[in-house]
Amino acid sequence: LDFFGDSANVGCKTDGGHYRIERSWKHFEAVLDYVRDGSCALPAAYSPKSQDNRRASSEEEELREFVREAGFYRIRPLLDLATSRLLRCRYSSPRMLSLLAERGLL
Repeated sequence: LDFFGDSANVGCKTDGGHYRIERSWKHFEAVLDYVRDGSCALPAAYSPKSQDNRRASSEEEELREFVREAGFYRIRPLLDLATSRLLRCRYSSPRMLSLLAERGLL
């Protein structure tokens, strides 16, 4: 991972040699799954259960958050995968999807 090889992130390292990264845990499991074996479930829309205080969110909102996390960790293949899905979610018009594909964004 580029994140751990970047000297700018040395400040995140503890005296014990561990990295302390203060980020939301929300998408971390999926990011970690990708690091482990190259695959993960990309996030979908969220609907709260009866005793859940987390607000509902669209697939697009979840994917935007996920893209931000993949970008933070500098995992380019995961970033590309999530961005492609986000663009498909955001732009459903066949013409727009065709233009995005022509430019290599899908």
